Amino acid sequence: MAEMFRKWEAEDELEEARKRVQVTEEGGEIGEGHTEVDKAPHIPKHFIDMVPTTKDDLTLHIADTFPEDPIPSSPGYRPPTVEEILDEDAPPVWRTVPNEFGVFREYSEPLKYDPESQVTLDPMEEMLDREDLSEEGSHIGPFANKSQFCLYDWWYNSSITKSLEDFNCLIDVLRSRGFSLEDLAGFQAQLAQQKLDDYIHPSGVFSSEDGWRESAVEIPLPKPKVSHTSEAAAPTFTVKGIHHRGLMDIIRGIFEGPWDIASRVISCAHICTCIAVVNGVNGPRKPIHIYTNTYDSDAAREAHETLQQQQRDPNDTPEVPYIIFPLMIGSDATHLTSFGAAATWPFYLYSGALSKYVRGMPSKFTAQHLAYIPSLPDTIQDAYLKAYGTAASADVLTFCKHELMQCVWLLLLDEEFMDTYKNGILVVCGDGVTCRIFPPFHDLLGRLPGKNSCHGTQTPSPAQTDSKQQQRDIKKARKLIFEDGRSLASRRVKDLLDARSLNPIQPAFSVQLSPFGVNVYDLFAPDLMHEFELGVWKGTFTHLLRLVAAQGDDMLKEFNRRMCNMPTFGHDKIRKFWNDVAAQKNLAACDYEDFLVCIMPAFEGLLPLQDDEMCSDLLFELANLHALAKL
Repeated sequence: MAEMFRKWEAEDELEEARKRVQVTEEGGEIGEGHTEVDKAPHIPKHFIDMVPTTKDDLTLHIADTFPEDPIPSSPGYRPPTVEEILDEDAPPVWRTVPNEFGVFREYSEPLKYDPESQVTLDPMEEMLDREDLSEEGSHIGPFANKSQFCLYDWWYNSSITKSLEDFNCLIDVLRSRGFSLEDLAGFQAQLAQQKLDDYIHPSGVFSSEDGWRESAVEIPLPKPKVSHTSEAAAPTFTVKGIHHRGLMDIIRGIFEGPWDIASRVISCAHICTCIAVVNGVNGPRKPIHIYTNTYDSDAAREAHETLQQQQRDPNDTPEVPYIIFPLMIGSDATHLTSFGAAATWPFYLYSGALSKYVRGMPSKFTAQHLAYIPSLPDTIQDAYLKAYGTAASADVLTFCKHELMQCVWLLLLDEEFMDTYKNGILVVCGDGVTCRIFPPFHDLLGRLPGKNSCHGTQTPSPAQTDSKQQQRDIKKARKLIFEDGRSLASRRVKDLLDARSLNPIQPAFSVQLSPFGVNVYDLFAPDLMHEFELGVWKGTFTHLLRLVAAQGDDMLKEFNRRMCNMPTFGHDKIRKFWNDVAAQKNLAACDYEDFLVCIMPAFEGLLPLQDDEMCSDLLFELANLHALAKL
């Protein structure tokens, strides 16, 4: 609903912008032949960005730091020379024309055009890029006309406490093209709310036409001191209402869909993005490889090279390209209301073969909804009581939550996807070219309630390996739990798992991908917000405040005074701190991030000299680590 209104609003503003003309003489007034300029489309300042291809949009003091001609003239986007072809050791290279920053790209295979040449962050282009949505059918839901839809959309999507910006939005609604007061005859807020509450989309919330399915999974229920002949013989609890789409349905839809999106899917034949450095001490230096997107990372290029070396399908002609299509999965438990327990647990799928600038455009709809997972129902206690005659302990409920995640992933990593993971799938793309697509996982960004269970560990180590021995130890632990009746917290189970921070959970990615030599721990990207800002740094900050408080109330007040007097920086970057930072009231992750940036001068000298030097070194290392991780 909000998307449609923004579409109409953007069309109106663009149409008005094209017609506006302001012809005024210096000091004169608008008169005959002059058209008054209305308010132009407003883009919040902190949303305005640029693709780093030209110096024209840079501020003057930054643009002046670049030389007039950063690199010599280049032959640009070219096929290999005869000498390069004759040189068997030299791989063929197609190189793009360097931009004003000296950045160019190299490809190992010829392309029809440079896929990044049309990338833009112009907000007006983003508005023009939106699909044309009509007023017919279900687009405006239960509302009789566009005017009623737009007015209620403003009410529903504006802030709870109205502001001047909300008032301006209301004015834009009333001035929008097609809005008519006559359409509001008989329109009442209470009636509109009732219609919206009762409205059901003709194809349902999860439409089968879009590939949505509803499934159920079974979770085994362990009980201390109760033995079973095997894990399969243990009582199970069925979790229903798992709405999901097939991974292969989504992948086929991306490539077979609109050519506008399919054309932006960049093959990992992309060698690298480089910046030429010409002012070396001993003459021109070798270009530097810079990392701008997933597809020009070392991992993506190595995967592409490995794919090209493997044996081809005998049914494929030599003209069929083999393409790596990196998958990026995101998952986060989401609270839906300010009050109450309503929550959802979505899985999102992103394409690593798309430019980050394209993925950042809402109008491109590049974030694919993969699944919606229900929370563990409260009825599990009833099922457990029926099976064992007692309530489930906290350890058992935690085990069931983790097991639910693995069961869902086994549901998503179905037989069709695993066959494609191994052998690829032929797809006729939107431009008519037939490709064989191989979809490896590149990143998994998961944040779950409690301990992270995607990888079966409590706190995964970067050096951890999904070895055969580890898999056997997890199986042994599960055998102890289900066949020997050991408690989840028993010493024998802990002796097997605690040294590597493991849980008795067999990760679905380990089960399905380890036969292909994939280390499941390499798939997970660090979660800076939860693991560092709200984890390591928050704990460190709290402990440092205890040390300051131990020096007396005067030192704590001095810390608060310094933080309160800290100057602001940037546009909504470092804002004014309040009087009592040490109280840590109602803080978000961004607040702790700001504390880390500013704390070194505020903390200096508050502790005895030896402790102060040690804490200063610690704060510097934490700030340095966080800054590098944010790059």
